[in-house]
Amino acid sequence: MLTFIAAIIGYFAGEFLIGGILFALFGKIGSDPNAPENAIYSWIGKIAGALLAIWLTSN
Repeated sequence: MLTFIAAIIGYFAGEFLIGGILFALFGKIGSDPNAPENAIYSWIGKIAGALLAIWLTSN
């Protein structure tokens, strides 16, 4: 149950923490972070956050 809750929290936290960093590094200057062409950064952040949380709580 803890792993499931951690994965949900990691999913939402990853969107802002990991996705935001990816957008800052690779996004087009002056573009909207929520624009469709920038959705890949948010998607990668969500998945990475969830996987990181699962990995950290699975020990």
